[in-house]
This record gives sequence, C-alpha cells and structure tokens, in this order.
Amino acid sequence: MFSIGFLTLDLIILTVVFVACVFISMTRGEHVLTRAVLITYPAMLCYTHLPYVTVRDAFANIAAFIGVFIVLHLLLKRLVTARRSYTKGKQLIDAILLALATTVTLLTLYYHVLPVEQLYSFTIPFAYLFTTTLPFGVWLVIPLVLLAFANRGSHN
Repeated sequence: MFSIGFLTLDLIILTVVFVACVFISMTRGEHVLTRAVLITYPAMLCYTHLPYVTVRDAFANIAAFIGVFIVLHLLLKRLVTARRSYTKGKQLIDAILLALATTVTLLTLYYHVLPVEQLYSFTIPFAYLFTTTLPFGVWLVIPLVLLAFANRGSHN
C-alpha cells in the first residue's frame, strides 16, 4: 500500500478531501457546503428508493446519483444562500465543522449508498469504522449535528 511516512493512502485521501472542503468553505462561503450536505439527503432517498437505478456498473451508478444530486441542487438552490459576516476565527471553526460534515457525508455515501468499492477500497480499519461500529442512520445524523454546531447563534 502506498504511504508517505505514517500517512497511508487512506489518510491522504481523507486529508485532501477535508482540506479541499475547508478551502471551498473559506473562499466560496459556507452556504456551498451546507447546501451540498443538505441536498445529499433527498438525493440519497431518490437514488436508493426509486426504481429507475438498476445498472450494475459503478460509473453508471455514480453518474445516476450525480444526476439526481444536480437536479435537486438546481431545484433547491435558493433555499440556502445567505452569507454571514463574522470574525475570521468563527469562520475557520465553521469551515472546519462543515468540512468534517461533508467528509462524513461523502464517506457515508461511499460505504452505504454508492457501490464504488470497485474503484477504491479503504483499508480494514476505515471499513470497520464505517460499516460495523455505528448504524447507517447514525452516520446520517452526524453531519446534521455538525451543521447545527456550525450554524449556532446565527440568525439572519
């Protein structure tokens, strides 16, 4: 397995995703990640419970989910648009919380919704964490709790 020092490829992938989410939140605004996490829930529902997805190919399934996500994103784009002004310290804390929520949401999608193990499979400790320690519903609640903490005390 590829590693740099003590960092395995799994940790490198998760770190890159996390840092990219923090960067997006700091530069584009927190509404982008908040909207992405919130739209993921109805997209998961539409993808898993509507009968039109019967393709066995991983890329086709990912494309179907992304298609559902984009349609819902365009329909619900105006719901989460407010950009708040506050101190850089609070902005950084909120960006970290939103990046963590987005990373957990992506890993939940990876392990429980999309069949993408063919593309890349994480090592056993990561797989064990997301498949056996907590049920799927708890992994869906964790990003919502992080969003609540990130949006605490903000009344527009």
